[in-house]
Amino acid sequence: MAIEIKQEKKNDSLVQDIFLVVSLVCVIISFSVYIYYANIVVPKKEAQLRELNTAFGSLTEQDLKQKEESLLNAQKIIGDFKILYENNPKVSRFFDAFPTWTHPKISYSGFNLNVQEKTVFMSGATSGFRSVMEQIAILEMEQGKTISSFDISNINLSETGAVTFDLNVSLSPDLFK
Repeated sequence: MAIEIKQEKKNDSLVQDIFLVVSLVCVIISFSVYIYYANIVVPKKEAQLRELNTAFGSLTEQDLKQKEESLLNAQKIIGDFKILYENNPKVSRFFDAFPTWTHPKISYSGFNLNVQEKTVFMSGATSGFRSVMEQIAILEMEQGKTISSFDISNINLSETGAVTFDLNVSLSPDLFK
């Protein structure tokens, strides 16, 4: 009896062919990306780095001081804006309460609100002492609600009968919460 030896054809040859093609495509893509970065991207970045180094080397001490001053000024402005931005909701509550304790016949100017100290300073002007007395009565009624304390000073009467005064108000801490 004779035994014949034949190679069996496997069905895996299609899967192996697809795997081979995908592997070759991945190698080609990887090699292309390497060549792109090595020949295009890296030289551009090196040129930018050389330009920045020459620009930095050419700066004089006076230029550096000017840039430092402008940056410090920008830092101050940003800090001021940060304080305003953080206190915006608090200040909004103050301006909502402000009309409840001011007299309608008194006009205020020189307005200075300090949120950290919870005080407001303003100058008032009106046509007579009666409005000032009514303003004091309104402020006394508001004490304990939105006002902790108040002080009216520098009351002046002009020849025309107009009255000017300064008003310093300590506000309730609850107003800024």
